[in-house]
Amino acid sequence: MTTRIHLLRRLAAFAGLALLPLVFASCNIFSFMDPPSGDEQILDKARACFDQGDIECAREYYGQLSDSKIDVQLSELAFVKVYEIGIGMADFMLAFGGGLDGSGLTVMANRLVGKVDSTTRQELYDAYDSILTIDDTALRGLARFVTASAFAAHILAENAGADEVFTSADLLSDSPNCTPVPGTCSNIAACAPLVANDLDDSGAVTDFDNGVIADPHLALFRGAVIAMDTGLDELDSGGSFDTGGGSLTQTLGAIDPTASLNDAACFRAEMVAQGIGQ
Repeated sequence: MTTRIHLLRRLAAFAGLALLPLVFASCNIFSFMDPPSGDEQILDKARACFDQGDIECAREYYGQLSDSKIDVQLSELAFVKVYEIGIGMADFMLAFGGGLDGSGLTVMANRLVGKVDSTTRQELYDAYDSILTIDDTALRGLARFVTASAFAAHILAENAGADEVFTSADLLSDSPNCTPVPGTCSNIAACAPLVANDLDDSGAVTDFDNGVIADPHLALFRGAVIAMDTGLDELDSGGSFDTGGGSLTQTLGAIDPTASLNDAACFRAEMVAQGIGQ
């Protein structure tokens, strides 16, 4: 529980504090006439624009920050991109307020269904890639966790069925004999894919790290989940977000879905066992 509260506080502090005390502006009723100067004023203006949903304004002011604020600039521009594709802080709180598990990723995925495509996938990956040079470990961990979580949800959203809702039926058959056991990949014989989609054994397990993201396949999803775990490590969470986080990231990280069709089926079965699609 302590880990969960710690992470949510950091999420609110770094990404959710667009709810700035605008009352401070009343100290000088003519302040709106003066362009902001200095990093602190520029940062306040950028965050205020973000809070108002004015993404272009936010980008403009984040871009004016000096090199001394480069870590903040990179992290908050990444948060802007996550918000822009359709995931806000309220969505993160709803998804992970009870701990990190597959059902939280499903909540986020269903915020994105019908809104995302190969273009937003590339934009989101670019946002993820941009934060890797952040020097501050905790801030890099937060930005990594946020962008990687959004990317994992993006992959799921792109593979939602015709009903435009991502469920376990988009991963496996709904046979009553398909009852995967967490951590074992047993009982998967009846767990054939119900529909044809990109959640198969294509690609390579190194694709996410190497930026090979042309198709939204299982290897990219796995890479994003591992990146989430790395972000939690950098946030000094021990790689676990309550017990669910460790189970989700470590179990899926241990399977190579590109090795064979059976391994891909095993990976999909574990996704369902971990609550994805629920």
